[in-house]
Amino acid sequence: MYMAIKTEARQKKQHLQNQTSQYRRAWQKHSNTVMEKIIKRLDLDMTKNQLKEKIKTASVQNTEILSVEVTDKDKKRAAEIANTIAKVLPGEISRVVKNGGIEIVDYAETPDEPTFPNVWMNTAAGAAAGFLMVCGFYLLKEYFRTKVRKEEDLREYFGMDIPILGTIPKLDK
Repeated sequence: MYMAIKTEARQKKQHLQNQTSQYRRAWQKHSNTVMEKIIKRLDLDMTKNQLKEKIKTASVQNTEILSVEVTDKDKKRAAEIANTIAKVLPGEISRVVKNGGIEIVDYAETPDEPTFPNVWMNTAAGAAAGFLMVCGFYLLKEYFRTKVRKEEDLREYFGMDIPILGTIPKLDK
């Protein structure tokens, strides 16, 4: 009895994964058609490839759900693109896969704050990187310094026993 349930559950899981992978393949194979429809519906001033770069798709684990994520500088336009994909994509997948039964789970919502770029994190990372570069540059400069600038430098390099005959005075201009 247990084996039959386990086998049935495994078959159901495999069926869901196959179905979702079919949807993703249909999306990838026919995405140019979908991109053209989105560009026309929203009257976007970009190419299909530029639009494709803004869109990521993923299948939600162990389900038939296909997740679509849109990244854009304008949060309203990102939500409009995602919602237009939600309207156009099921029809295209149904046309290609020919088994129907595709529904929209959720429409995209406009986020309150941008998800990228994180200004504070980028500023902190830049400041830390700059500090490390300056410290590294200073240490390298001191390590490779070969000029003798003071009387103490001579004593450091050659020992305390060396007699110093004279120094060149620093002249102010």
